[in-house]
Order: sequence, then C-alpha cells, then structure tokens
Amino acid sequence: MKTTRPAIVAALAVSAALLFTGCASGSSSDSTASAQNCDTLRSEVRDINNGAQNTLAGDLSAGQADAKTYFDGLGDRVDTLSDDWDDNKDVEKALEGFSDALDAGEDYIETVPTDPEQLDADAQTKAMTDISDAAAAVNDACSAKK
Repeated sequence: MKTTRPAIVAALAVSAALLFTGCASGSSSDSTASAQNCDTLRSEVRDINNGAQNTLAGDLSAGQADAKTYFDGLGDRVDTLSDDWDDNKDVEKALEGFSDALDAGEDYIETVPTDPEQLDADAQTKAMTDISDAAAAVNDACSAKK
C-alpha cells in the first residue's frame, strides 16, 4: 500500500510557499486603505486556506460530518469576503474560484472511505492543491489592485 504522507507534506509545502510568497510581495510600506484591505484579505484567506489544508490532511474517515460542517463555515467566510470586495471584479472572481475550490474539497470529503488504507492520495492532493492555488489567486488579484 502506497503511503500518502509524502503527497500531503508536498501539498502543504507548496501551499505554504505560495501563500508566504503572496504575503511577502504585498508587504510594502504603502499604508493606504487599499493596502490595508489587501493585508486583511490576505490574512483571512491564509487562515481559511490553512484550516482547509489541516482538515484535509487529517483523519477524515472518523469525522466526515464535522469536516463538512467546518468546510461550510469556511465557505460562509469566503462569501462574506466576496460581499466586502464586490467593487473589485478581479478579487471577487478570485474569491469565487476560492469558494469553488472549497466546495470541491467538501465534495472530496464525502468520498473518503472509512478505511484510511483506502484513501485516494491523488484526490486528496488535488483537493489540497486546488484550494491552495485558489487562495494564491485571491492574493494575486488583490495585489494587482494596488
């Protein structure tokens, strides 16, 4: 049986690198309202992404219902951000993509078998990578607004 740990570690490393790169590139001395709003958005997106990654990397076979409920809450947080950013179509579109990726992650949770040995590591990695990529796209869209 193939172990899934290397795939999970790789996905988390890519996720962290993308998000830290996005945060580092936006950390200028510009203290305008736009920059502050982008910093707030990036922070919230990072928190949502980290929560999603940690949930998907955990043992989902024992707590699918809890994980789905948690992902619903993450989706609600993205919806709130989208409402706050409806004046910026690029950010709003990126947030839509982030929401879609979280929905796909929730769909993945539904497919997790009760036997952890039967876990589809490729599907897990795809869900994690898609969420991470969508989070990075939100950061990029907000950075482009400056």
